Amino acid sequence: MSNDLGADTDCASSHGAVQREQLLQQRLRQLYSRTIEALVPICIRAPRGEPELVGTGIALRIDDHIAIATAAHVADHGANTKLYVRIGETLCTLPAPYSTSLPASGKREDDATDLAFWILQEPYRKKLGEMRPLNALQSDIWNKAPRTLEDGSDYVVVGYPRSQQSRHPKPSSRGYELEFRPQIFLLRPYSAEARAEANLKFSDTLLLDYDKENSYTSTGRRTGPDLYGVSGSPVWYAPNISEEKCGVPKLAGIAIEWRKKHPVGIIATPMVHLLRGVIAAIENKL
Repeated sequence: MSNDLGADTDCASSHGAVQREQLLQQRLRQLYSRTIEALVPICIRAPRGEPELVGTGIALRIDDHIAIATAAHVADHGANTKLYVRIGETLCTLPAPYSTSLPASGKREDDATDLAFWILQEPYRKKLGEMRPLNALQSDIWNKAPRTLEDGSDYVVVGYPRSQQSRHPKPSSRGYELEFRPQIFLLRPYSAEARAEANLKFSDTLLLDYDKENSYTSTGRRTGPDLYGVSGSPVWYAPNISEEKCGVPKLAGIAIEWRKKHPVGIIATPMVHLLRGVIAAIENKL
């Protein structure tokens, strides 16, 4: 009798794990669909004119204003050349200048927040077409998300890893066209001990674990790509995303760095820092 009960328990446990897996993949797909309507690849033109991916941007709506946000070091590619975003099938030039801030040293490597944004004016906003910017008011962001493994939590990043973009040769040309393919990743925060080892400049900076050999996407576990190109991607706080009773996902930050030494992972600046800068820029123009 005890063996039968043990078998029943194992079966129930296995069934529950399958259900959680299916629920997790379903919710990741939903969050992916919600995000890509506001996600843009940021590019420059290579010497022969073909687009070259340099990062990811996210369109945000703040009241009646629309901004495109990314990491400042991504926007810095536009210092000596034009920056473009891909909207539908069209490459649109990003307007200059963008808003950012530098530390007293004037060096980007000393910039702990690493954020930049454009406040879009007409007629540029018309180019957004069917894009649906994400709402980024105070009620739509999460500035109290758990920051360590001890606190628990799930985070989701959606962006454009450069290694996942397909190149298609143009007819009768030496150039190529890019097929932009956004990816979604489920991540967990590091422990307090790992955060201390990383020596982060701000206490509210997010440090999220990324294990290439055991990455998790909407299609399940897989070997993950290099994350060049993901800088500027939105980071969602998605509490208990694999559980039946989960919290509402909220924007938590902007990815600014793929940290390649231990602890390996994604560093993100909390969304509240970006929102503060965008609101200040809007008020200054009013």
